[in-house]
Amino acid sequence: MRPGDLVGVGCIVDSCKHCEECEDGLENYCDHMTGTYNSPTPDEPGHTLGGYSQQIVVHERYVLRIRHPQEQLAAVAPLLCAGITTYSPLRHWQAGPGKKVGVVGIGGLGHMGIKLAHAMGAHVVAFTTSDQNAKRQKPWGPMKLLTHANAD
Repeated sequence: MRPGDLVGVGCIVDSCKHCEECEDGLENYCDHMTGTYNSPTPDEPGHTLGGYSQQIVVHERYVLRIRHPQEQLAAVAPLLCAGITTYSPLRHWQAGPGKKVGVVGIGGLGHMGIKLAHAMGAHVVAFTTSDQNAKRQKPWGPMKLLTHANAD
C-alpha cells in the first residue's frame, strides 16, 4: 500500500500477532485484540470509535486495499461489516461444494451470508418468519427456504 490508496478496515485494528490464535489467523480470539469499535485504548477518549473516528491508527495487517472505482464504494462498504461477520465462519467451517449451510434470519447479516455461501458453492437452507422475505430472496441464488412462525 502507498499513501493515497483507498483502504478499508474490518473489525480489528490490532492484536498481539504472536499468540497461537494470531498465528493461526484467528486474531478475533486473541486476548490482546483491539477491535475497531469500543475497544480500550491508552489515549482519549479511552476506546476506539470505529466509523465515527476522525482518524484511526490501524496495524497494516488489518488494512485492506480497495481496488474498486470510486463509484462502486457503496457496494464495497457492507463487505467490511456484514460481509466479514458472515464470511469468517463460512471460511472457518469450509463452506463450499457438497456442504450445506443454514442461515437463520434474512436480515442484513442473513442475506449477506446467503450470498456468500452461495458464491462459495454451498447448498443454502434459509430460515425466516417472514413471508415477505420469502418473496424477495430469489435474486440471492438457489436455496431451500423454510418459513416458520411462532404459534404463540
